Amino acid sequence: MPAMLLLCALLAVSPSLAQARREFQQGHLEDVLFALRPDRVQPADIPAATALLADAAVQAQSAKKLDLAQELLDQAYKIDPLRPRTLELLSEWALADGYGILAKKYAEIWAKTQPNDQRAQEFRRYVMQASEHARPREPPPPPELPRSRKIVLYGTSWCGVCKRARGYLTARGLPFEDLDIEKNFRAATELASKERASGFRHRGVPVIDVHGKLMEGFSARAIDEALKNE
Repeated sequence: MPAMLLLCALLAVSPSLAQARREFQQGHLEDVLFALRPDRVQPADIPAATALLADAAVQAQSAKKLDLAQELLDQAYKIDPLRPRTLELLSEWALADGYGILAKKYAEIWAKTQPNDQRAQEFRRYVMQASEHARPREPPPPPELPRSRKIVLYGTSWCGVCKRARGYLTARGLPFEDLDIEKNFRAATELASKERASGFRHRGVPVIDVHGKLMEGFSARAIDEALKNE
């Protein structure tokens, strides 16, 4: 009986990993990123989670979603900075983008943590030689964003500042969409997509989208200014 219980425990999959697998099968790669946030991955799930993130990153790269691909791979590295496949991909991509120092860093980590892996040692030697001629590519111009005519508040149920922002928008009679990024996968990935496109990155909530302009926190003056400049 104890052996059976152990087997069941090993076969058990956390809700976050199960959700990520479903999203991956459906091609929702941004949702994979959200489901496998580092704080949600259980220690027992680390090998499977990093492998899934790497698979999703490769798929995103094939679909020319390069920013998303890099985010997926960076997240795999945060969860486990010593995973060989993650290190190899990070090094390859850094080298392809002309970042020789970064490529050497990841190749060195892989080689040092896997001293008996001949492939790791050969890859390190290759990166050391190739990185000498690497030059960073010119970044592509940011995409033109269509102007939105909506106000969207991305927040959480427990955030006091979010409540103040909701109260202000309601008091002013401004229609807005109220989205909880902790309970709504689509809302979180929608916000992530907007941030990648605009070069904006939030550290807290709320994030308010006022007709295409993203702002973090709540400022009545900032909201009024954004509306005034329409």
